[in-house]
Amino acid sequence: MSIVAYVSPSFVYTLELKEYLSKVLPKYMLPTYIKKIEVTDYPMTLNGKIDRKLLEKDESVHEQQQYVGSSPLNEIQLAISKMWCSLLKFKEPIASTPHRQSSFTDLGGNSLQLVLLQRIFEEQFSVRLSFTDLGTADTIEEFAEVIERKKDALQKSSQCHNKDTHCIRELILKDSQLGLDIRTRVCKRKPISACAAKNNFKYPRNILISGVTGFLGAYLLSQLLEQTHARIWCMVRETTEARGLKRIIDNLRRYNLWKSSYTTRMEVVVSDLSHENLGIASDIYEDLCNDIDVVFMNAAMMNFNTNYEDHRIANVDSTKEFVKFAMTGVQKFVFQTSSLSVFLFPSEPKTGDPQHRMCYESEFFDDPCTVQGGYGQSKWASEKIVMEAIEHLPGGAIFIPARVSGCSVTGLGPKNGLFATILIGMRKFGYYPDMDFPFDLTPVDFCANAMVEIAIRICNETKELPKVYHLFNAQTFPFREIFKGMDLVPLPLNDWREKLKTAPEDYKELIPLTPFFMSQFWDRAAYWPIFDTSNTDKMISKETKDLMLHSAELLKIYKRYFGIS
Repeated sequence: MSIVAYVSPSFVYTLELKEYLSKVLPKYMLPTYIKKIEVTDYPMTLNGKIDRKLLEKDESVHEQQQYVGSSPLNEIQLAISKMWCSLLKFKEPIASTPHRQSSFTDLGGNSLQLVLLQRIFEEQFSVRLSFTDLGTADTIEEFAEVIERKKDALQKSSQCHNKDTHCIRELILKDSQLGLDIRTRVCKRKPISACAAKNNFKYPRNILISGVTGFLGAYLLSQLLEQTHARIWCMVRETTEARGLKRIIDNLRRYNLWKSSYTTRMEVVVSDLSHENLGIASDIYEDLCNDIDVVFMNAAMMNFNTNYEDHRIANVDSTKEFVKFAMTGVQKFVFQTSSLSVFLFPSEPKTGDPQHRMCYESEFFDDPCTVQGGYGQSKWASEKIVMEAIEHLPGGAIFIPARVSGCSVTGLGPKNGLFATILIGMRKFGYYPDMDFPFDLTPVDFCANAMVEIAIRICNETKELPKVYHLFNAQTFPFREIFKGMDLVPLPLNDWREKLKTAPEDYKELIPLTPFFMSQFWDRAAYWPIFDTSNTDKMISKETKDLMLHSAELLKIYKRYFGIS
């Protein structure tokens, strides 16, 4: 399934429109095809409205994407071309006149279809491919190179793997250094807490926060508005402040958090974390450097299917930009939302060690390549940068949530989150992997309340406080218990994986996560660690602790919310 944009009038420039949409829409909402059409050419219903059902059947959108010109293809390239045509439902003659630089994305390929293409390649070429391998390719020539590389001798492949691991380790270690240009911005000043007694306000006064249009971001913003008197500057990737404000309010309403009184204390900052100075207009950036007391870094790119390079700009380079901002003008407290993915999995237990080792809040692993997946590696680098930056700033902390789940009272939460996707997707699939590793559910309202309570204490207390806080529900239950009473068939992990490979294409919940289910995360799930929460427990109120119900109790609440008996 693809997204098609029909555009009128027809004299618009498609490339400019694509560039604009990439700035205001998330990647999964970007149209695969853009077809220019005159208003008079739209199919109409008898009521004089655009006939959307007829547009859904319009096959002509594919025609404009055909590559003009051709070049000779070798055997593998021609086979790939035919596979594309079959998957993208093109007419067969198109396969005979492609170009080696024809783009899978431009022809309509999306992430779901890339997963399906991975299946086809493995079957037709008798090779084992990872989603990361395919994620680096886009043209016929590039896909062919991936296949040919995989078909080389196993010994050569092993040598290449070791070389690639060394290169990525060096890159991450280099990226995780704060940098001399940022350190030179450091100048000492009195911490905010030194001035607190002179005012009736709780500190901070002015907060800059990213990620407010997300799930945890909505609850975090709500708690900052409830527990402080601060003015909140909300970063949004939008074209105008008005559009940004609407997105923020809509998100708060989605989770029943919106109050009209919030309007007087909320400001919108149009921004883009992939750009210098966080994509903030220069005059606004300068003012914020001198006004903001506290920064909450709550936005991140999270894709369990892609590598470190794909996460580098969004999660690592942006962290350096936040640190640069925090060290410019008024020296600021910095609070970061990270991920327990940085603990997955440094090592298997040795003989005599407990199967589920305890990971303490003071731990940090030296080798980023022991962390599983590009997302976890990017958060490893980001954490390292923030920890160094905090030493040069008034203070701050890193919050490391576990598996963030719905509200502890209502169960309200996104249906496209990982936990909900697993729950809903497995029910539709009819099978689940029979595994018993400890599974936790950490309610979003607990996370947000705890983060704000701890941040307020750090900003206002003169004594030195811990800098890392795990937000983890130690009251776990075996993974297989999730599916108890759902009339699903348990299968050994590898049997379940084989079953997933043959799932129909319309299983849109699980199929996009196929690379994740094939990853070492699941092979090593038996060694899932348990996380120490000593720092967090000492810093939060009893009311917040009471939100942390047993994971089994939370599961009942979430199943009711999702309509699963």
